[in-house]
Amino acid sequence: MNDLRTHYFTAVKLPLHVIAYPKNELFVGRVNLLQDLSKKFLPVPRPERTRTPAFAIWGNPGQGKTQTALRFAYSKRASFDSILWVSADREQKLFEGFSQYALSLGLITESIDLVRDTQKLIDWYQKTGQFFGNIWR
Repeated sequence: MNDLRTHYFTAVKLPLHVIAYPKNELFVGRVNLLQDLSKKFLPVPRPERTRTPAFAIWGNPGQGKTQTALRFAYSKRASFDSILWVSADREQKLFEGFSQYALSLGLITESIDLVRDTQKLIDWYQKTGQFFGNIWR
């Protein structure tokens, strides 16, 4: 690991998994979709990756999209140093979630400017080679 990456990793508190909902112990099914998610995102890191993988889970309300994403996040969290689950239904909530995560990681000491906080978080992800930008809705 080069000095820059070492600096950015030692400045933060890892692992940090912020998942907005509790684990659903009653979840069943969706085996094929969970396997597809694993193939897309694991193992971490993948040296041959040149872009952050993305995976969309879409469909009508009540079909289990959120629960499937939650099952993946909880069952595979040991594979990731960082999991951030933020609400993206409004821009303000998205930026607040990013700011809170930057605070939890120790990238900022207080939230003063949501846009600046978000940029610090994005910069950290880019400089450390962590994933950023996967949105499940």
